[in-house]
Amino acid sequence: MSVKVKFHLILIYLSSLLGILKFIFNDLSIGKFWFYIDGNSLVGLHSYAERLLSSSDNGIFILKSIIYLLELNLFIVLAVFCIFISLVFSMRNLSS
Repeated sequence: MSVKVKFHLILIYLSSLLGILKFIFNDLSIGKFWFYIDGNSLVGLHSYAERLLSSSDNGIFILKSIIYLLELNLFIVLAVFCIFISLVFSMRNLSS
């Protein structure tokens, strides 16, 4: 089996594992994970988002977008990222 096929299989298995972990750790969002690592930087993001809200006409859209991204499940985002890497890698190999 070639290295390319092994790489794709590893990424597919990893994304499957991350999809299963989503059901086990259902409440682990990106924002909660970020808070566990460094809560002060998350407070700084909140301050920045409030400044955008007051200075921009589309500030409420930006704030809701940031909140939506922070509420996404961490494992689903990582699984989609692994599938995307596999897709980009396979498309790159097809063109060469």
